Amino acid sequence: MVSAKDFRDRLRQGADGTWGDDTSKLKSLVADWVNRELKPNPPIDPNDKNCRGFINDACGRLLCPTKLDWSNPIVRAGIRDRVDGYVVMEMSWPAFLYEKYTANQDNLEEGLFKSSLLVQKVKMHIAQIIKMHKVTPRSIAYVSCQLRFALSSVTSWRSIDGDFDYTPFWHSIVDFFERPPGHTAW
Repeated sequence: MVSAKDFRDRLRQGADGTWGDDTSKLKSLVADWVNRELKPNPPIDPNDKNCRGFINDACGRLLCPTKLDWSNPIVRAGIRDRVDGYVVMEMSWPAFLYEKYTANQDNLEEGLFKSSLLVQKVKMHIAQIIKMHKVTPRSIAYVSCQLRFALSSVTSWRSIDGDFDYTPFWHSIVDFFERPPGHTAW
């Protein structure tokens, strides 16, 4: 299990040790999975991260916050140009977390953390890589961060990727599972 402190330490240290191994293995796996599932044209090169991220329509669709419609050319241009209202930050759930990569805007919890990339494929491989025996909130957060990084065009790990900060992203996922629903205590 990856604790909050362990995760923060890994974020600070960057891509070394287990984290770096996971990142390296996931980079090519994610390209293969996206190519098989979304069939982008041209396919994503498993060895070249420069062609990923929001410049790539398949990766962009998966990274796009669910409150925005990636199929809209204005949205794609706004995200790529970092226009106000389209800046992608860590507090908006990306489509790759959702079943069929689509969120129900009337019920944002429906299908959350049930995407095939996250559940069926990434879970199997990452569980083997980090020798996990059960899925925990922290492991879901860990895999989500790894998956987001693998979809991005950033070539080396850093805890802040442009406007996206992985630390609050990780915490928001853990909090989703570990904090009880309802009003926050005063």
